[in-house]
Amino acid sequence: MSYRPYKIPILPYKYMTILLLATVHSVSCGTNDSHSSNSATAPHHCGPTTGTVTKVYDGDTIEISAEVETETTIETKTFKIRYLHVDSPEIAHNESERDHCFAQEAFRYNEYLVSNKEVSLEYDQSCYDTYHRLLAFVSVDDQVVNQLLLSRGYAKLLIIEPNTKHRDTYEKLQLNAQNSNAGLWG
Repeated sequence: MSYRPYKIPILPYKYMTILLLATVHSVSCGTNDSHSSNSATAPHHCGPTTGTVTKVYDGDTIEISAEVETETTIETKTFKIRYLHVDSPEIAHNESERDHCFAQEAFRYNEYLVSNKEVSLEYDQSCYDTYHRLLAFVSVDDQVVNQLLLSRGYAKLLIIEPNTKHRDTYEKLQLNAQNSNAGLWG
């Protein structure tokens, strides 16, 4: 018995082109179900990474509505978000209390920045505070709201361990706000 080398069939050029295009199409169109496009927010172990602001509570707390993927469906849920690294003056919660100085200004500025807008969320180490609010850096229109509030004097720096991401940046922002007498520092 003689040895016969296996010959690779040579396809005509037009068939090779069709095969190549079909392969590129299936890869670029995301036929892999685990990467298929849907409107649900990208997963993160803390919570949603995007959402629409539905309520502004004060200068450092908002509520968002976000689509989240469950095992069987995509649902719209609401999440209360507390901004990381900032603490704005408190708004009175009942008639026996009074707003802290500059609380209404901080609330109105926050409302101006985010109300009814699509926001992005970035998390740090700890996901929740003691009131079960998600802790996040919130961005809108490519600007970090936490940084805007601090740099313009609508909030003071508040670092709570273990959430120390971007600490140096926030310390510098507060120092600059103090030195320029911005907002509540004036």
